[in-house]
Amino acid sequence: MRERGVLAINFHDYRDARKAVSTKAILKTLKTVFKDVLVFEVEPWGEGRFREISFLASMANLTPTLAGGKMMLPGPVSIDTEGGVVISDGYNPIDIMYAPMAKIMRETTQKGFAITIR
Repeated sequence: MRERGVLAINFHDYRDARKAVSTKAILKTLKTVFKDVLVFEVEPWGEGRFREISFLASMANLTPTLAGGKMMLPGPVSIDTEGGVVISDGYNPIDIMYAPMAKIMRETTQKGFAITIR
């Protein structure tokens, strides 16, 4: 990544902080590596139980604006990382932590199609 580059991650997870273990792990990990990390809630869905989140991380200072001073997304939002784990090459349980949310995403997607995916 370039010196002033930005890593962007789009993610879906629970809105309930007690269930959002994947979000906490990703955010805590990014904060251990990058100088500046911003989190935006793009859109709540599933009767507000879930949310789409965008993480932006950089070694440079991030300013969440577009030309004309308009905010890029509503936010940024604050997410508590207490209880989150730092993901590393030697410890990456994200697939296990994210499994319940992945099942919900798959079922939600299937409801939008006229075919059954097995």
